Amino acid sequence: RTFRYQGEKIMDFILSLLQKERAAVIVISSVRELSPANISELEKYNPLALFAGDGEFRPALEQMIADKGLEKHAKLLGILRQDKIKDVLRASDCFLIASDFEGTSVSLMEAMSNGMPVLASDVSGLNKMIEDNVSGLLFERRNADDLKKKIISLYEDPCLAERLSRCAGMRYLEKYDYGNVISSYSEII
Repeated sequence: RTFRYQGEKIMDFILSLLQKERAAVIVISSVRELSPANISELEKYNPLALFAGDGEFRPALEQMIADKGLEKHAKLLGILRQDKIKDVLRASDCFLIASDFEGTSVSLMEAMSNGMPVLASDVSGLNKMIEDNVSGLLFERRNADDLKKKIISLYEDPCLAERLSRCAGMRYLEKYDYGNVISSYSEII
């Protein structure tokens, strides 16, 4: 997939939600950590983390992005209409959800239904929805280095990304698709 964000060609990017409980700071840190000593590594991968939504931490995140010089690699989109979210999901190369805690995530189900490779923090709720290295990649909660490694693995192994995409879509159909869930319940009854 290739996406153009404000006219600029971006080969890969991540979509995450900007809400109070999300660890957006970890996402931004992991993007910067792609190049702790050498900016050329950051340019090699050219990630763009797009954050949909809004929250009380937005001003602090805007400042963090500016302080780290990541304006080309992290964008806060604000609140988006549902149709715009679907457009962004379709254009995304992967979906990232960096929660400290989570129940059943509707945004994760939307990403899975679009057959996207998923990166998710290994927390209760998300680790019930994603089978690590099968329907997505789980990273240690609030660990920017672990997340960085998972991001790089998707960049460097397109076959892995494709397999995760396929399996995420199948897992969505099996576990969360309304028609299949109703059929399963009707079989029980």
